[in-house]
Amino acid sequence: DASGHRYGPEDKENMRRVLKGIDDLVGDLVYKLKTLGLWENLNVIITSDHGMTQCSQDRLINLDSCIRRSDYTVIDWTPVAAVLPKINRTEVYNTLKTCHPHLNVYLKEEIPARFHYQHNDRIPPLILVADEGWTIGRNKSSSKLGDHGYDNSLPSMHPFLAAHGPAFHKGYKHSTINIVDIYPMMCHILGLKPHPNNGTFGHTKCLLVDQWCINLPEAIGIVIGALLVLTMLTGLIIIMQKRYSVPHPFSRLQLQEDDDDPLIG
Repeated sequence: DASGHRYGPEDKENMRRVLKGIDDLVGDLVYKLKTLGLWENLNVIITSDHGMTQCSQDRLINLDSCIRRSDYTVIDWTPVAAVLPKINRTEVYNTLKTCHPHLNVYLKEEIPARFHYQHNDRIPPLILVADEGWTIGRNKSSSKLGDHGYDNSLPSMHPFLAAHGPAFHKGYKHSTINIVDIYPMMCHILGLKPHPNNGTFGHTKCLLVDQWCINLPEAIGIVIGALLVLTMLTGLIIIMQKRYSVPHPFSRLQLQEDDDDPLIG
């Protein structure tokens, strides 16, 4: 995380060195688990809490250029800033709304539902969200070349997940799950009842060997395939019935020829 902020994900030389160090640590863990005979008996999940995107000095949103510091207090900074207005909320909102084209300003009740914190009591009246790669600040400089915490719909904010162990299918590749889905999955593996959360266990069922799962495209394909098979069978049955129910065109003629034969030899 610290290296991502310092260098940015696009610094290939430095990030390759950092990632090699992490890879060595994971390799050491796997080696020791195999040495102890635990590798095939222990469930291991490797993931991250967020992604990372590249920033630069040229992409800075300077709040001092559009609003007085005496008009507001910032609880938390970039790329999502929590703002407490010191004057009329609407006035501060309208001022910040036109501050910068890469700054998104939300009243608490307007926060996108996908952020999952609109109704929390700790959320302030105003939230500022910078566009990807942009930094919110009060001066003209920024020391970060990489950052996270942007809109969670951005692919650059999505972490990876790798899992191994008796609970997981081997060689299985999944599409996308939400990071909050991992918690109910872990509780299921451990046999624990999860506390209320925003995760959906159903999103992770396909990863687990003890769960039956089928995705929507597969379900649609099965239904369509079954309908086609039923249609073909029905058509075949109808054709066979017609074939055996229609009299042979020469059956009457054959009967008449048989009548000409003498009954007593």
